[in-house]
Amino acid sequence: MWEGGYVNDVDDPGGETKFGISKRSFPDLNIRDLSLDEAVSLYHENYWIPVKGELLPVPLGSLVFDFAVNAGVKTSVKELQRVINAGVDGIVGPETLDKVRSVQKVIGRKELCLKYLNSRLNFYNRLVEDSSSRYVKFYRGWFNRVESIKGAFLLRG
Repeated sequence: MWEGGYVNDVDDPGGETKFGISKRSFPDLNIRDLSLDEAVSLYHENYWIPVKGELLPVPLGSLVFDFAVNAGVKTSVKELQRVINAGVDGIVGPETLDKVRSVQKVIGRKELCLKYLNSRLNFYNRLVEDSSSRYVKFYRGWFNRVESIKGAFLLRG
């Protein structure tokens, strides 16, 4: 798990965060006292189910889920839809699922996952194009996270 303990960084647009669960996303939640079990439940209900992680091929479902935790469900799904040249609406529906399967048949599971992770890096690059962006301080962590994911999911064959 790449998410850490309690943090309240004034530059983080999510505000207070624990286990990757942010005050911005859950304004009525006591973030400081959030348990790991509560975080897992929130992950499942608010990220895994909306990205249809169980319907996406392994490990793509986990990659889309991880990006959703970091950048939001719609952003994560829109990046997937761009990669597969599907209609971009931020919702995993039948068209997106069919397109994922057809693209994976053509280019393979590993290549599809790498394209998705590279699209994620491009998203981060766009956020920090302006060196005065408040996101610059987070870029190295985002980059390292994606590289770590590549190693964990893709280099094992």
